[in-house]
Amino acid sequence: MTPASPESGRGGFPAGKPAVGTSSRLNRFIGSIALILISSIMALVLGEAIVRVFAPTETMSRFNEDFQGLKAVRPNVHGFHQIPDTFRKEYSTSAQRFRGQRMYAQSPAPATLRIAVLGDSFTFGWGATDDETYPGNLERILSHDIGAVEVINAGALGDGTGDEALWYDAWVSNFHSQLVVLTVVPNDTDDDLDRTLFEVSPSGEAEPLSRERLQHYRPSQNGIARIIHAIPGFEYLAEHSQLMNLFRRVVSLKIRDRRIDRWQTAKDGHPFETVGLPLLAGEVAWLNRRVQQSGARLAVVFVPFRETIYPDSRVPKPEIDKAGEMIATLAQVCAREKIPFHDTTSEMKAEAAAGKVPLYYMSDYDAHPTPAGYRAIAQNVAAFIVSQFQFKQTSR
Repeated sequence: MTPASPESGRGGFPAGKPAVGTSSRLNRFIGSIALILISSIMALVLGEAIVRVFAPTETMSRFNEDFQGLKAVRPNVHGFHQIPDTFRKEYSTSAQRFRGQRMYAQSPAPATLRIAVLGDSFTFGWGATDDETYPGNLERILSHDIGAVEVINAGALGDGTGDEALWYDAWVSNFHSQLVVLTVVPNDTDDDLDRTLFEVSPSGEAEPLSRERLQHYRPSQNGIARIIHAIPGFEYLAEHSQLMNLFRRVVSLKIRDRRIDRWQTAKDGHPFETVGLPLLAGEVAWLNRRVQQSGARLAVVFVPFRETIYPDSRVPKPEIDKAGEMIATLAQVCAREKIPFHDTTSEMKAEAAAGKVPLYYMSDYDAHPTPAGYRAIAQNVAAFIVSQFQFKQTSR
């Protein structure tokens, strides 16, 4: 056997160099990792292409986050919301967590009426630019009719009445509006059942969960959301990837259905009637007390869904009837609490019948108001506010 040369290490291999077998195994490992990464990227690209062709899905920036145990608008967001073949709109939020970029002083200027509008996506302005939202239109209309008016858009995507009541108490009240408008839509009771933030006593009095329970409640409900938001590049993917947004949508709907199913097994009867409606009434009464304590007045308006304005046989009648039960509940609690209340359904129907421009998006994917619909809502709410609160009208 030939002896190892002085330059060789143990076993006859060159000193300081790995064995050929070790180098080969490392190369195979790196090659396997590269193959997995390339295959994963190709699968994601293929999945994105399939979704865009066969299941076009919205893309949008993330606008909500947890804040003191509540669902709140994220500050300083500037992004886009797009639904294929329906709309592409630019959105922004301020450092004060309101829709739009305007910053408000702690109190309104003298002789200026400040109105805070609470609500969900119909108030935030899903499918509308900052200026096209219903609160944006409301400010322009009232400023023309009665003088100096500021309207704060305090809406948030996916809110229920309970979220809105607590959001006013925790944050919006700090801006000292003289009038607060609570905007109720037909799925608010569903959102309340999804995130039950109030407890109703046998006498019908509603009280929110303690701040400690709220702080623990929201994170426990959003564990999956936190995992999704931690995905590298999530913000970019949320605004550009339809595949990512389809996954988010499916997961969100599954979680929501499971929560509501738990209510159905835990309560006697249908939760909408035995839990949802009492929650709605109790939350409105609780909010009214908080608004009065802050020195403001509360008004409540109801805005219908597209299916009521443009009847669609595909929508089950019980789903449409729920709106009628909500209106009756709101009328009852508002009469008892002496809260001005207005149901905009008849005006929206008349506007839809007379106009040539749809007031709601007519796609299968989305049924929110169009910019024309938000303008019609604002016109009805403005007329209601002027008539109920007897503001002096000015000629312009």
